Amino acid sequence: MYSKGHSKFNLTYNYVTIDDFIYLTPIGFVNIDRPIKTQGLIANYIHTLPSKDQVHLNYFTSKQNEGASNYQTGGYVKYMGSYQKFDYFASLIYRESFSFYDVHVKDSFDVSLGATYHVNKDISLSLKGENLLKKSTQSLYAEGFPGNYFSLKNVSQRTVSLSLKWVF
Repeated sequence: MYSKGHSKFNLTYNYVTIDDFIYLTPIGFVNIDRPIKTQGLIANYIHTLPSKDQVHLNYFTSKQNEGASNYQTGGYVKYMGSYQKFDYFASLIYRESFSFYDVHVKDSFDVSLGATYHVNKDISLSLKGENLLKKSTQSLYAEGFPGNYFSLKNVSQRTVSLSLKWVF
């Protein structure tokens, strides 16, 4: 990690080889007898503003010799901070599209916003909105064996929640 002033930067490279990869299928465990190789790069940047608010930036990319079975590229931008009795945050998470066999998974953009008001040290009131663009990430699933693949959104609807927290 490199740190200077109010900024921190971290760059991580990974290269992994798995010789006897075992995974669970609908009919039991399957052993892949060839090496599975994956490599990737992750960049993180955090900047603290004079107000003590923070901006977080992240970017990642990865490759696997078996082809894409999940998001290969993406990142996020997050902003969080506080002012007097309020805490707040905003985030945008991006994942680039990919194809797996005959399934195409689209780009995803997940925007969330939230704020908390601290009435006193024991009571707080929070408002949070998730998946505001209604384009959340998706996961792959298989039906049967060898498998008919399909994708489902991880968070299918926009949600807004209001909560009261009382510590006693």
